Amino acid sequence: QQLTVQEIVEADIVLVPYRVLLHESYRKHCDSISGSSADKRVWESPAHQHSAARTRYASAMQKEGKRREKEQPGFINDLDFFQEYQASHPHPQLHQFTGAWVEKKQVDSSYTAGRIFRLE
Repeated sequence: QQLTVQEIVEADIVLVPYRVLLHESYRKHCDSISGSSADKRVWESPAHQHSAARTRYASAMQKEGKRREKEQPGFINDLDFFQEYQASHPHPQLHQFTGAWVEKKQVDSSYTAGRIFRLE
């Protein structure tokens, strides 16, 4: 059966599948009414970006060592390997991140909990 928008608006009860409540447009509508938002803006300082880059660098070097060890049985992560890796992949330097503020989205768990509570 097809209904017009007017008939739906005038109805006392409207039955819809629960999936309507999970739709992104419904979430945005509820957020606009309640004045809440899922996105929190987080600004990372250049020092924090540099620290994260050094952590990723160390992980990449460790992964490369393990890869070489599989390819060459008996390969040992020795000083020569580290010097060779660092020569072809220089460490991230703090000056590379100076003034490079980055905006990231972070979901607030209290927002998510509140949203679930509203839907229950």
